[in-house]
Amino acid sequence: MNFTPRILEQVAQPQIQSGPNPHNPSSMQIAKIAALSLFALALALSVIRGVGHATSQFVGPHAFVSADVATTARTFAKEGIWKLHGTPVNNNAPICARDRYTHWPPLLPILLSACFRLFGASEYVSHLFMLGVLVATALLVFKLGTIWLGMVGGALAGYFWLTLPVVVQFGDLVAQQSLAMLFVVAALVAFYSGRTRLGASLLFFAVLSAWEAVLVLPGIWLASRWLPELRRTAAMAAIGIGAGVACVLGLFIFGSPTLSADTLQTAKYYMGLTPVYSHVFPLDRREPLTLTKQIAGTLWNHLWMLGALGLAAIEQLVDSRSKSGALLLSALAAPWILWATFMRTHMAIHHFELLIAAPLAAFALAWLATMELRIGPSKKAALKTAALVVLAAFQLVILPRPKIAQDYSPERLIAYARDIRNSTPPGSIVMAPLESAVPIFYSERHIVRDIADAAAMRDELPRLRREFPESPIYLAIPPFLAGGFAPILSNATVVASTSDAIIVSL
Repeated sequence: MNFTPRILEQVAQPQIQSGPNPHNPSSMQIAKIAALSLFALALALSVIRGVGHATSQFVGPHAFVSADVATTARTFAKEGIWKLHGTPVNNNAPICARDRYTHWPPLLPILLSACFRLFGASEYVSHLFMLGVLVATALLVFKLGTIWLGMVGGALAGYFWLTLPVVVQFGDLVAQQSLAMLFVVAALVAFYSGRTRLGASLLFFAVLSAWEAVLVLPGIWLASRWLPELRRTAAMAAIGIGAGVACVLGLFIFGSPTLSADTLQTAKYYMGLTPVYSHVFPLDRREPLTLTKQIAGTLWNHLWMLGALGLAAIEQLVDSRSKSGALLLSALAAPWILWATFMRTHMAIHHFELLIAAPLAAFALAWLATMELRIGPSKKAALKTAALVVLAAFQLVILPRPKIAQDYSPERLIAYARDIRNSTPPGSIVMAPLESAVPIFYSERHIVRDIADAAAMRDELPRLRREFPESPIYLAIPPFLAGGFAPILSNATVVASTSDAIIVSL
């Protein structure tokens, strides 16, 4: 039986407080048409831009994330989801136990693998899939905003979401956070409509998409402490999220107990508690960020990705203590605040992580933009709303796309990967000193990453020969790192030497 708490009934009342004065139908109609037109224009431009960029390679900021997920999806498509027990593998065949990737839940690469099976594995399919996620999320933001703030507020929420810097810059990134927030917003639509079982089911899929979704539960629990009417909602959310966590942990522990345990080590690294990224993989990570750099990077990314407008609007919404927005505010704020607090290193170095705060910023901006319109139509109210709309778009001009320091540009990485593919047979094992997943996707070869120098290569080679006795083994070195492998290059057989890669047979 569906249960609609009193607070949701208040939200669902006729739009007397959610739009311009109902005694002036003309002004209400004008406001609706203007807001819907803005949302439609922003959505259309997003689709046109997304389709235009769909054929682009994985070369932008944090492109390694897209390459990593796309590689995992392609492996699911080739090897089979059932065969891999639903556990991601972010490498190419041949596969060994160490190749399983238990850091993030598997739903995004599983769904993308189904698209790869139908349409082929490519950047084009990956980007179009994420464009579908973007459009669906925009429509859900519009729907939830309409339930809470009326048609004008809902349309403006959709517009503000589509014009947030983090969405514009990373909406096409093949990242777990985007899919997770789609399910979280959909769950809130269900909860605000009194469909608690559906909401719990959607949160289950949110957790299967990204760990951040687990942190929705403390937010809903907090709202239920303030508003007892939400206790059933909190209980159902706990069931959905708990089932999602149990499902993911069950898959990962069954697939690889050792790697599942090592995921906790990686979590500690991103929390800034240890300089060691992994006890299983010999990755040569940079020095861990100091607490000062963690905080500075996190604060800067917030300003860069949400803009001063988005942050100010959230602060205003929090200060308002709106009962009708309590569930929305708590559920959307908890993942963002808790992740930024405890996963400081992760938040400081990954700009796209602010995708988890984007819906809240959009709703806060829509709430702020319609504040005076909800009281009654006036020229002053209309001008304030228009000013906020224009400023939100202007943010995109003054907040440029992030530039991320890299030893090797993504374009050079792709050329490096193509040299590997052209110089080695399928089924080869290739050791590489680079960490990025971009070469794995484009080379279509099994790459063992972060082999720092000749000594590390000698340590790794016996293990590879044991695990892959039938596979030829190669070393692929970018020329600028050749000095660290001089003892190997002087004796090994060089099969290819270009401006991007020196490839030797071992």
